[in-house]
Amino acid sequence: MLAACPPEGEQEVGGVRILRFRADRRDERKLRQIEGRLNAAGSPPGERAASLDEVEMNALLANRFNSTQLLTYLARHIDDFDSIVFVGDYTGLTLRGWRIAAGRTAVLIKIENVADSYLPPAAGMMFGVGCVLVRSDEEQALARKIHGPGIAARTRVVGSLGHGDEGSFDRFRAALLEIAAQHGPGPRQEAAPIVHHLARAEYAQSETLLALQLDALLRRSGYRSCVVSSYRDDRLGGQVVDPPESGGPDAISIAYGKQGELDQARPFLGKMSLDDALPVFERGDGLRVRIPLFLDNEAWNVEPQREVMLPLADGQTNLLCVGDVRPDNRVLELVEVFRYYITMDFKSRLIVAGTHVDAGYAQRVREHIARRGLGGRVQLTGTVSRPALAAMYRTARAFVSLRDRYETGLSLLEAMAFDVPICVRDNPSARAVTGGKAILFSGLASAFEVAALWRVVTSDEPLRDRLVGSQRAQLASLTPDRTRRALEEALGLAPNLVRA
Repeated sequence: MLAACPPEGEQEVGGVRILRFRADRRDERKLRQIEGRLNAAGSPPGERAASLDEVEMNALLANRFNSTQLLTYLARHIDDFDSIVFVGDYTGLTLRGWRIAAGRTAVLIKIENVADSYLPPAAGMMFGVGCVLVRSDEEQALARKIHGPGIAARTRVVGSLGHGDEGSFDRFRAALLEIAAQHGPGPRQEAAPIVHHLARAEYAQSETLLALQLDALLRRSGYRSCVVSSYRDDRLGGQVVDPPESGGPDAISIAYGKQGELDQARPFLGKMSLDDALPVFERGDGLRVRIPLFLDNEAWNVEPQREVMLPLADGQTNLLCVGDVRPDNRVLELVEVFRYYITMDFKSRLIVAGTHVDAGYAQRVREHIARRGLGGRVQLTGTVSRPALAAMYRTARAFVSLRDRYETGLSLLEAMAFDVPICVRDNPSARAVTGGKAILFSGLASAFEVAALWRVVTSDEPLRDRLVGSQRAQLASLTPDRTRRALEEALGLAPNLVRA
């Protein structure tokens, strides 16, 4: 096989075998032209990165340090390696080569708030590799700010290799061994089934979304979990089969049918309900146990939708509210507050991302927007995809809401994960989710006073930094392991239960 694609040279240094490969020729003039646009001042780095078309992007990858010889060699000999590490900047070699081993690949790259970090191929790499190695906690925080919460689980701080940090090589080696163990071949053990029952099954319903999140957590912990529903909804992607036996180890299975039939098919372990945004499991013996919330970061391992991201990254202030358009979410009042806010920050927009579950109320909101002359400034998105919502969180300056309760609080958790400062009306569910580590207001008499508070949150940088720090601390306390342990206790699972 070596003869089919030999390296350019080979030598041994200190007992380490080194292979050398030829770099491709590059068009210096074309490269300088594209990089000049990427590094030009006057616009945000994300906007500059998104402005490159497909032809320019391919030209950038082809001319920014590439080696077809090396990539061909890796592709042909990939089974000889436990893991592959790419070290350096956002070169064509790194941005193309990581796909050869995907989950077995680690990248050691400097994270900076520059246009290169926002290139679509860079985002794809961050979401696809097994591990991103960074030099400091600050770089890790910046990576999460640029790429969203999905990056958190795959970043490892290894320090400055070869720069006086004695423990950095140990951390580096540990990270490589970890991804090799996670993504290498190996048998999976069978695990015990867990069944959640839903009284309803609608894609937009918070109870269903939360159950699916808990289901994903349990599956990643090795349990054969499934969500059992009494009602059919094809949008959930389920099958009318015996759920624990269906799909792959990481698939979500939904079983449909009459409750009596489902009880006979599998042990009925508990019913889930929601109380002030926190899930409560009621066991068969009547014991009710509260389950702490957590954010499924892996669900946000997605690239933001470019078509949504680019128009929102135009330098205007984006105020984001995530929730269904219905009376109890007070969307009409939200628009009225924004009418005053725009007098303080003219280059701004309000985005309400949520399903129009009440068509009559949604029409009233649209008519109110038109009467106030806010047609170009308030966006009612309707139902959006996760990549589109990721683009909205990534470009939001503040998360705002006037609602009196949150059914799950997932939108608040998501805002915290995307480092978006939260400014919402105080209520028990908001307090339970945020731990009071956000701006929770009460007693404001007018829409103008709320608008003035919004303006403080969007403009006061020291306040914003403190808010983001507090929200990160709260989110760090809501770990998947904590939720999993509570679920195991609530469902009466044996502590020595074997998991994959």
